[in-house]
Amino acid sequence: APLVPTVSMESAVATAPQVILTTRERDDGGPTLRREPAHADFAAWRRFSSVPAVRGGWMFTLSGDTLHRQGPRIDQGAADVCAALDQARRAPR
Repeated sequence: APLVPTVSMESAVATAPQVILTTRERDDGGPTLRREPAHADFAAWRRFSSVPAVRGGWMFTLSGDTLHRQGPRIDQGAADVCAALDQARRAPR
């Protein structure tokens, strides 16, 4: 059995997310959090322009090293998730 449940794209779209997050597996030395809606990982989402996260461009990539590895940098990963949500929350509507 998988460690985490699988969520279909249709189910995710139905929730109308205001922010979408994904992780980068390779750390390029840049910022651990980037707002980059043009990133290839978000290509499947672009066709759902009614989804608030897509419409507003609130799609972020985060460092996989800080979120997937349980170590001393996990606090940076948690801070990045909070920062992404905070950016979207504070944006003018």
